[in-house]
Amino acid sequence: MPNSAGITLRTTKEKAEYYLILGTIIFSFFYFVFRSTIMENFIWLIIFPFLSIIYILSNNKILSITNTRLDKLMMIYLLYGIIITFIGLIVSSNKFNTFEVFIHYYYPSIIYFISRKYTSVSVFNIVKVIKVIWVLAIILIIDIIIENYIYSIHYSNMIPWVAAELKDVGQFASVQHLYESGYDKILTLLTSPKTAGMVMASFFCFIFPFSLKKELRKYFLFINIKSIITNRLINLIILISILFCSIGILVPNKTSLLSIIMILLVFIFIERSFKVMLMTLLSLLFLGFIFYNKMVQMFIGTFITQYTHIFDTNLSRFGSTVFAYIFDFSTLIEGYKGHHFFDYIFGKYIFSGHYSAYPFPFQTELRIFSTPLYFGLFWTLIVLSIGYHILRICFKLIKSNNHDIYRYLGLAFLGFYMIYFLDIHYPVFIRHGPIELFFVMMGTLSSCYMFQKRPYQESNRKDYGFNI
Repeated sequence: MPNSAGITLRTTKEKAEYYLILGTIIFSFFYFVFRSTIMENFIWLIIFPFLSIIYILSNNKILSITNTRLDKLMMIYLLYGIIITFIGLIVSSNKFNTFEVFIHYYYPSIIYFISRKYTSVSVFNIVKVIKVIWVLAIILIIDIIIENYIYSIHYSNMIPWVAAELKDVGQFASVQHLYESGYDKILTLLTSPKTAGMVMASFFCFIFPFSLKKELRKYFLFINIKSIITNRLINLIILISILFCSIGILVPNKTSLLSIIMILLVFIFIERSFKVMLMTLLSLLFLGFIFYNKMVQMFIGTFITQYTHIFDTNLSRFGSTVFAYIFDFSTLIEGYKGHHFFDYIFGKYIFSGHYSAYPFPFQTELRIFSTPLYFGLFWTLIVLSIGYHILRICFKLIKSNNHDIYRYLGLAFLGFYMIYFLDIHYPVFIRHGPIELFFVMMGTLSSCYMFQKRPYQESNRKDYGFNI
């Protein structure tokens, strides 16, 4: 039995870990807000990862957690990022760009280890972390509604982050084109309607399983957890609000909408429950009925209307549909030809110095499939392994026979990450906010898997992680 000093120290460490997780998410999701209202500097990105590194160095046992393959893969990912950055600083002609790539894409992964350590203690901590999804969803919903009102009275340029984005984009396009493209509309805290649409889609797919069964609420009450995440009415309101904001207010995002529909169909296939099927189909019918006109316009614009893009210099593409233009695999294949051998192995940014904020080395609408050339073969193998094991853990949780909580957590994480993985056209998750949340949720998923494997003893909750 640990003494009171030991319990106090452990509680203090858990609080520190929780605040590091919250701080990382807040400073990444509000990154553009801070830059446009307080100080125009990338320092906002490095504060909490730096604090996390200091915390890890003072508690070096955190990096020794290798209970799951995700733990090992994340360690490999971070070490590879450090090694390739040192190589780049030696051989690259654009050393600052090499450092930027580390800051943007490897440095945020530090929070995985903090999240993994914090959620490994108890299911209570897991619930506290996943509740962040609900909080972020509510914040984005409120933000979109307020920005929509401000836009309706023609004062969008009074919003600091909108004004800053218009100024940046205005360097590359005419004012007329900006307004025709909708840049004067709702940008959200993330300064991109497409990013907001995909993030909201991931939130929708995470929250949706928790609205399926009221038994989950009973289970949470059994382990003395009271949380909004099992309140079906609140979940329903949030889900409807997400759909309303994503389709009714924002410029409709075809990728996010199609991804949501695909995930809902996956839920039907996995659950094979009449109640789940009915609820899912009703959701789709509601979606189609409320937003019929916009969905018809999206369908016509994607599959029927001929493509004409103002910036496209490839005249051979004119006359095709948007769908055919996006899935032009010949352009993708041609884009991989004729590069230096080391570009393929170590990444084009190392030797060719491509700008880090645009990690796509050649022009293709299937941009996610160009990133292996930008980051290199080794990075690609590591990331594919991480993606495979994320899906593997999700399906293992879904197949769990222990408790409903793990089955529905598996469904929630599966929907959340599938939205990330389906963002192949113009991947907006490779930016701050979504990428930090990716690592936080991955650490939580890894802990869920470890708890699910433990034998449940109702008489001894401490063995099952209910020790707070």
